[in-house]
Amino acid sequence: MAVVTKSQVWIAATPRRVFAYLADLTKHGEWSTHKLSIEAEGDGPLGVGSRFVSHGEQFGQSLTDTLTVTEYEPGRRFVFESAGRAGRWRHTYEVETERGGTRLTRAMSPATLSPLVRLISPLFGLGLPRRNAKDLERLKKRMESEGGG
Repeated sequence: MAVVTKSQVWIAATPRRVFAYLADLTKHGEWSTHKLSIEAEGDGPLGVGSRFVSHGEQFGQSLTDTLTVTEYEPGRRFVFESAGRAGRWRHTYEVETERGGTRLTRAMSPATLSPLVRLISPLFGLGLPRRNAKDLERLKKRMESEGGG
């Protein structure tokens, strides 16, 4: 399926620092616009195959998903898939040096959708891009604040 939303933001921080913060999935709740908590399923080093469990609320629904890291290129690209009641979603983050800081690109696309989500998926085109942009602005603010990230 096609990308549902793709947003970019410039952050006044090094790509290394931005990547390290993004790759720590347990911190995503610090900047997400929806209620979210994430825990690691093991103690090993982060890499392809690392698994996490997320608990959150989206669109009025409580959701528990399993997250699996599918691509991990330190300092450049980080991809994970979430699997749960809404189906499977691919979350892609790319960082690159730009103007003395970092250009962060975040994309979300469905791999498979549950029947209910497939039915209401046209609504995602309305709200998801706006929420994605707000998430990135919150992340930017956190990274640029003293002691953030």
